[in-house]
Amino acid sequence: MLHLEAVAQNDSLRAPRTDSLWVGGMRTPEARLAVKKPQASQQKNSKAISKDDILAALRAERQLVARGVTYVVKAVERDADVLRIELASARRHRSGAIDESLEEARCKWTTDHEPYEARGFVSFVNPEEGSVVVERRWGDPPVAGQEIKFFLQDFLEPLIDVWETSSGLRTAREVLKRTAEKPLDEPLQLPEEFSPLREKQAEAIDAALYPLALVDGPPGTGKTFTLGAMVANFLARFPERKVLIVGPTNIAVDAAITSVDDWLKRLGKEDVAKSLKRLGSRFDVKNYTYRQYLLEPGIYEQAIRVQMAELEEPDRKNAFKYAMWKRKVRELRQELGRELKYAIFRYRAIAMTTATALGFHKYLKQRDWDLVVTDEASQIPFPAALVLGGLAPRCVFAGDPRQLAPVVQEKSAQRVLEKTAFDVLRKRARSVFLDEQSRMCQDIGEAVSELFYEKKLRLCAKARNDTEWRKSREPYFIQGRSVPHVVLKRLEAEYTWSKTYNGPIRFNSAVFITELIDELRGAYANEDDIVVLTPYRAQRALISEMLRKRNVRIKVSTVHRAQGSERKIVIFDPVSAHESFLNSPGGFRLLNVAFSRAQAHLIVPISQTDLFNPKIRELDQIVSRQLAGKTRFDFPPLLQ
Repeated sequence: MLHLEAVAQNDSLRAPRTDSLWVGGMRTPEARLAVKKPQASQQKNSKAISKDDILAALRAERQLVARGVTYVVKAVERDADVLRIELASARRHRSGAIDESLEEARCKWTTDHEPYEARGFVSFVNPEEGSVVVERRWGDPPVAGQEIKFFLQDFLEPLIDVWETSSGLRTAREVLKRTAEKPLDEPLQLPEEFSPLREKQAEAIDAALYPLALVDGPPGTGKTFTLGAMVANFLARFPERKVLIVGPTNIAVDAAITSVDDWLKRLGKEDVAKSLKRLGSRFDVKNYTYRQYLLEPGIYEQAIRVQMAELEEPDRKNAFKYAMWKRKVRELRQELGRELKYAIFRYRAIAMTTATALGFHKYLKQRDWDLVVTDEASQIPFPAALVLGGLAPRCVFAGDPRQLAPVVQEKSAQRVLEKTAFDVLRKRARSVFLDEQSRMCQDIGEAVSELFYEKKLRLCAKARNDTEWRKSREPYFIQGRSVPHVVLKRLEAEYTWSKTYNGPIRFNSAVFITELIDELRGAYANEDDIVVLTPYRAQRALISEMLRKRNVRIKVSTVHRAQGSERKIVIFDPVSAHESFLNSPGGFRLLNVAFSRAQAHLIVPISQTDLFNPKIRELDQIVSRQLAGKTRFDFPPLLQ
């Protein structure tokens, strides 16, 4: 879909217009896996992308996101200033999934005084119960039956601001012109402390020495562990150099910075860790109980003051009141900016979310960074990746382009914003593929490798030879017989549209899943060892309700919120795998996420029409090979 041959030549960059930036037509790794040969129509529709295209896509997406998502309040519980609100989809409005994506969102609801006067901040989401916890609220609580609107954290507006400047374009161009023909620093043999690293993990350490590098980290390959080693080695080897760490979520940033801290301790460089800081306001404080030195005093408190002021937004119809509020928020953000700027220039290594980095891009670009490391870069649109990676002469993008792509809601913007650094920079970057995993048992790992990684992903030797690891992946027994590691359970059922749940459901597979969980719990499987995944929130709601009636507390989640997690037993209900939602490159990435969460068992209920999905059909063939020689009587009756 993108190619960079045009920008490889200096002359092509000297277009008549000073804002020209063109990226044009290489197919993504996912597409190469999906089809062997591009169709003529696909080649014809593969258009170059300009700066104007990027800005148009960003503005269109922001316009849609700015409308917020609306739900109906089912029930409200109050404890002092904290509210627990149960939600239901609003049929007349755009409603997203009730899942962790709502965390950190601002919300508004009507009161008896004026529309959307009351406001709050979502601190926690319980997807299984369809509820949110709202704190730092302002105004009267909502009541059952009324609508409540949520506004997700906005990183698009600051990204638009960066791309509208000439410096943003120069930064993006500079990254597009980089190559990885030779490193900027000489690679050296790693010290003994790095011996726990696998071969490709050790190779990835040197990626930080190149102008442009990509680290492909399939599931279970220790990507974040490797990034921590990379940054720690860079800081220890070059005492005067500065590193910026960014990620799309607070979870990703917290994981990255704590990994760096752990590696610095291994290297005996605790003094270097004192120059490592996590900036922002929405991180998980529990991660820093014994790492207070990673937090900068004052910034968290100031960021909370900004959030509280944002909740006081008056109605725009009152121009004077609204203008006063804007000035207050602007002054508080300027004060926060001064605090951040102080920290940015004081410390050697800074970690923050993509949204924070883009919001304070003008401060970040004032410092001479030596390395930018982006974790989960496969979830960041390439316009953001380019302007952040260009802040330093060396940049590393780590992620898995065969798993979830950036979430883009506006269809007209998907051609541009669903592309990532892996799509745009693959041909000219130093690339390292982490090829050994230690999460999935042999059968599941082989299936995932063949389906999504061209058989390049393998079980690492250390895990294979580890008695405790193998024991933790041993099969469970139900109904007197062992459960195969990978099971496709055939059902005589198709999906239907449910008015009650406002989406597609498959009742028979929900019944099968509840019966299977009863058997697994009877076989001493812990509830925390099991997760049920499905791509449809309606099916998630149906399964959750069935389990609640049985007083079973099993996590039921949409696949989008499962990336980065793992369980011994994964039950994945595709509901309708033959539909375009799952029968597409994006759907294949979603299937990859679902399958690769499993450590010991992957169980997938399917109907005959699900086999029209090429990945489901191929999985069926893989399972048949793995179970060759066994008869149906070797399996538990429930799974026959």
